[in-house]
Order: sequence, then C-alpha cells, then structure tokens
Amino acid sequence: MIAVLGMTVAFLGTGTTGTLAQQADALPLAAPTLDKIADAGRLASMMAGNPAGRYRVIIQYGNSDIGAPDAAGSPEDDALYIARNHALQDLVLSDVFGSSQAVVSGPLSDVYGTKRSDYSQMLVMNLTAEEIDRVAASPRVRYIRPDVAVPPALDESTAHINMPAVWTAGGTGTGRTVAIIDTGVKKTHEFITPSRVVSEACYNSNVAANNATSRCPGGAESSTAADSGADCSETFATGCSHGTHVAGIAAGNNTNRQAGEPLRGMAYQAGIIAINVFTKFDNTGATSAACDPAANPCVLAFTSDITLGLERVFALRNTFSIDAVNMSLGGGAFSTPCDSDPSAPIITSLRNAGIATVIAAGNEGLDSQVGSPGCISNAITVGSSLDNADTRSDFSNWGTLIDVVAPGSNILSSVFGPTDGNTTTYENYNGTSMAAPHVAGAFAALRGLYPTKTVTEIENALESTGIPITSAGVTKPRIDMLAACNALGGGTCGGTPSGPVVASVLPTARATQTGTAVTAFATIINPNATAATGCSIALPSAIAGTTFLYQTTNASNVPIGTANTPVNIAAGGSQGFYFALSPTAAASSNIPLVFDCANTAPAGTIFGVNTFQYTASTTPIADLVAIAATAGNTGYISIPGTTGQSAASVAAINIGASQTVTASVTEQAIGGTDPNMPATLTICRANSSGVCLTTFAASTSFTATAGQTYFFVVLAQGSGTVADNPATNRAHIYFRNASSQVVGATSVAVRTQ
Repeated sequence: MIAVLGMTVAFLGTGTTGTLAQQADALPLAAPTLDKIADAGRLASMMAGNPAGRYRVIIQYGNSDIGAPDAAGSPEDDALYIARNHALQDLVLSDVFGSSQAVVSGPLSDVYGTKRSDYSQMLVMNLTAEEIDRVAASPRVRYIRPDVAVPPALDESTAHINMPAVWTAGGTGTGRTVAIIDTGVKKTHEFITPSRVVSEACYNSNVAANNATSRCPGGAESSTAADSGADCSETFATGCSHGTHVAGIAAGNNTNRQAGEPLRGMAYQAGIIAINVFTKFDNTGATSAACDPAANPCVLAFTSDITLGLERVFALRNTFSIDAVNMSLGGGAFSTPCDSDPSAPIITSLRNAGIATVIAAGNEGLDSQVGSPGCISNAITVGSSLDNADTRSDFSNWGTLIDVVAPGSNILSSVFGPTDGNTTTYENYNGTSMAAPHVAGAFAALRGLYPTKTVTEIENALESTGIPITSAGVTKPRIDMLAACNALGGGTCGGTPSGPVVASVLPTARATQTGTAVTAFATIINPNATAATGCSIALPSAIAGTTFLYQTTNASNVPIGTANTPVNIAAGGSQGFYFALSPTAAASSNIPLVFDCANTAPAGTIFGVNTFQYTASTTPIADLVAIAATAGNTGYISIPGTTGQSAASVAAINIGASQTVTASVTEQAIGGTDPNMPATLTICRANSSGVCLTTFAASTSFTATAGQTYFFVVLAQGSGTVADNPATNRAHIYFRNASSQVVGATSVAVRTQ
C-alpha cells in the first residue's frame, strides 16, 4: 500500500472540501480563496515549510461545457475531446495570466511547471500564494488543492480463494489485460517476461524544491517509449520494486518454478500495461524534504501523475482488452466518499468503459476509514485478510467504504532484486497493496470467461459470494473466485473447489557427508473428485550449497519420467516420488517440503510425517535409515483401554559412518507442537526377534557401526484416551550423534483401541 506524503500533518475531518476560517492565519491567502481550497491541512503545511515560495497545486475546473469523455469513443472522438479540454484550460490560464502560451510553453514554463491533462478537468502548476488567490478568483475554477506525493508502503494465496478451480474452468486471463500504475514493472523478471508487457508509460515530475527528479527516459516528465514503465531496485531508492511485486500477484506466471518460488498470479496469461508514476526524491539539497529521513532517497508519486497514468489507461481502452487498473497507493483517513478527488472523473470514465479501478484501502489499521483515492465511490476498494485464514490483517484499514477483501499478508511474489541482472528474486510482502492486485487479476480472469459482463456485474458477484469477515462491527466479503465464477456463469465453472492434497515422506531424516547426495521417497495423494494437475515437490526456500530434484516413481519405487517435471494425479489416486538433496556445504534443516498441484490447495505440513530432517556434514557422519512396524501392519500403536500398553518395532540400518548414536522417543516432532497425549513413551534396544537388550527408557545410546542394522521396541503406556488422530498423536523416534545432529528418524501413530 502507499501512504500519502506529509502524513505527519493530520487530515482535517474526512478530507472533504472545507472552509478554513479557523486557519486563516496559517494560510497567507485572501478570504474568498479559502472556500475553494481542498485538503487545506497539507497546503498549510507546504506553505509553512516554504514561506514566500511556490507551491505545487492542482487546479480543478468545471466540465459543463464538454461533459465527460465518451467511453465508446473513437480515436477521432478522443482527439476532439482533448482539444476541447485543453481549450478550457487555456481559458482558465488566460483569466489569470492573460494568455496560456507563456506559462505552458513559453519562457515562464519552467517556473510554473505547468502540466495539462487530456481527459480530466485538471491543471498542475507551481504557484505563489498571490497567484493562488488570482486563480481562485476565476469563476471557472472549482477547487485548488496541493499536489501531494505518495510512497509505497507496504505464498501463494490463490488456493485459499479457490482460484485454481477457475483456472481449470479457463479463467486464466488469456487475451485480457491488467494495468499496473505503480513504481513500474521489471519485465525481464521470469515471473513477468518481456512479451507479457504489452505497453509502457511514465509520468514523473521534476520539482526543485523537493529535489525530485523524473525517472522517465531522458529525464522527461512523460513518456510512452520502450522501457518507460521500468521499475527500479531498492538499492536505488526506498519504495522501488513495489510495482514488480504487485504485477506478479495480478498476472505473474512461473514456467521454470524452483524451490521456494510461487507458481503463478491470478490472471497468469493476461497482458500487463506497466505505468511508472513514481518520481525519485532526495532530501539532500531539498528545501522541502519529502522522504522519511530513515528512507532517503525514496520514490513518491504525485497525485497529478497518478491521474495522468489513469488517463493513459483510458486512452488505450480501444487498443487492448483492459479489465482492471491496479493502484496500490493512497493516503489519508476518509469515512465518507471523496468524489471531489482529482482522480474521480477519470475513474468514472474508466468504469463506464468497462475497466475497474482497484485501489488498496490503506495500512494504518483504521477501523472506519480508508485512504484516498480508495474513498472514491466508483473505485473498488480492497481490504486485506490473512493469506490462509479468513481474518482481517491487523494492518488493514476497514469500514463501510471497503468493497471486498483479499489476501494481503505474507504474499510471495516477484521483486526487482539487487541488480538489473537478477531475474529470479522473490520476496514476501504485507499490505493492502498485495490484496488489491488479487482483485485486479480476478477481473481479468473472470472477464476472460465472461467478456460481456460489466464492472458492476463482476463486482456484485465478488461481493455477494465472498466469505464474510467481520471486524470492528463491519462485515466485508473475502473474495471466493469459484463462487463468483459460478454466480456469473450460472454454475458452469464447476462444483466444489478442490481441497488440499495429502503427502507423506519416508524416511523422514537422512544425514550425509558433503559431496554425497541423500535420497528419500514421498507420496502425494489426491483425495479430490477431480484430477490434480501439475503436481510437484519443492523446497520452501533454497538451502545454500544444496541442490534439490524430484522425480516420479513406479509401483516398485523405481524413478521414471523426467526430473523436476510436474505430473497429474487422477481423482482419488496417488503418485510416488523420489527426491534427492546434493550438498556441497554443511547444512542442517528441518524442511517442510512443499507438495503442491496447480488446481488444488497444497498439502498441509505435518512435522515428522511429510517433513524432512536434513543434515550435511563436512566430516563422515552416521546415516540411519529407519522404519517402524506395528502388529497387523495397521500403522498404529493401538493401546487396549485407557491404562493398557502396546508396542511397535523399529529397524534402522546405518549406511553412513560409524558413530555413537542415541535413539530417543517423544510425542513432539521437531518443529511441531506437543499434542499432550495421555500416554508415556519409552524405547529399548532389542534383538532381531524384538526382545529388549536394554531397559525401557526415554532414550538409549549405542555404537552404530557402518553397515549394521539395529532393532528397537517402542512402548506406549496409556493413562487416558488417546484420540485417533494420526497427524498429531504419534511416537517420533530420533537418532542423534554425539554432536546432537539428527542422523535418522521415523514415527508411528498412537491411539486408544
């Protein structure tokens, strides 16, 4: 999300145009001018910080002579409208300066910094207090407001909102387009790719007082040239990379997915219009500092440049099939609509043209207010929920002005990376900035299936079918893509959404010396009524000095197919896999492997069942491959009654180096929580017939000789009823060497019979 520059100055009221009688002393303006001043608090702050200077303001004038632009207008209609709108601007300027030429393109143009708009009734100028009085005296002028600047403030959540089922139905965004008005987009990132960016533009400003310099090609204040929509690195300025992250959520697509990377964004086959509206600011040498001192230099976006970005989207409406424009920006605190905002008219025109303007609600944690421009009635304002639960994110603004909610916490997506050459960097961000592009992408995905549906019809479907989240006495819908899709298509998108797959790993721990790979087997089960597509295994994040691969296996556990290639799993079916980790450096990690399919939710992590305890040592180390067996091969230690006892056998072969090893048993898996089973677990070392050679205890130590097999008995003594919950109620057996490194593990479920 983006918060407005100058937020140290409190907003007055709810941001509506207000009189300033009580602030007359703070503003060196004539009394009649005060009635036309909007956002007076920040204008007063600007003037106090730069007495007798020039102030960058937006001049809004009426459009009764020309009305709004025609949403269905031809290029010729647009050209005529632009000419008529510029003529109105010339009249305003002539009222004040005698003519428009001197301040638009003449010798004074640099001083005034005049910017025209094409479709909005708005001019931007650098004016003194005396000139503001003269402008306000024009009967054509309705409002004068400061042109404030806003900075960016800030895995896969798509399964939580049932997006995979919509992809299966064909809602991928093919042939559709999403516009991203932000810091720009790094089109060379693998999640984006150059071919996906169908158009670029830049609207920045050069303002000496703020030491603000344009990032547009050649330092121009506007450009539609190649690379004009480029993003920047965080090493260049604070706030850079934001647009690349947002674009990935809306429309990213990873065709070379590696460990710890997201698979795709919402409308992953849609085109992207990249519009950079963020100017670079540097407090050094500025007479009016804009960046937080701890985040200098920074990138900020002027309200006027944002509005010009929206106008560019409107101008492209007949060139591309644009469904939504995303604006993860805003600031202030509004509890009522702010339809006098300079962006309101163009947002209305975009909506009339079938383009939704999706805006983040803000990250101040307010219970009844949102930021501007999200407070505009015709915008679609988005609050944030957790990525895996239907709960309001603690940072999200809230209230009646929010339209829908989407995941915005802990969202993994593409970022610029430290250099231009980084094209595979991903990070988790938090914010309503991350929630909004879920909704922008939703419009493109749904419009791909239902191209004739209006913005209002799609918005109503998202709102009426969403999962309710209540906070601060206000209930808002978290989008459910499958339900919305079915509402729009009369149930044609499919039945119940696909639930998560289920996975297991055997063995659950291995140890090795660097230079030697360790392997294990895994199974993914698809319990759903439809086939699971594109199923894969991945590390949650890369492990330094270790490479990872997976490969399918046949019924005999023999690897088949091609390594690192996702596969489909039939409804109710399962697929075996082999995976390997090859270390070149020491490592120790309890890995919650990612078992995921393109159209299902990923498998839930069960520590000690589908996790993998991995140890790589630079010196020789034991490696015990262990397995547990139970009576009748039920997979359970079944305790007879609440006070009975039962046992399981464990065999472990050391295929590593000889070491002293301790075998222990516990109900709490490494990384997991204690289930507090009403049972006591102990272990003894045994012979191959299951006769104990040592007494039962919490652990037993022995010399594990290379190549030898060792046997154990695990005893469960009941002291109450152990629920039949094999995911949590288990006996976990761990083997550790003298350095406390885990060199083997297995587990078995426990229950009362």
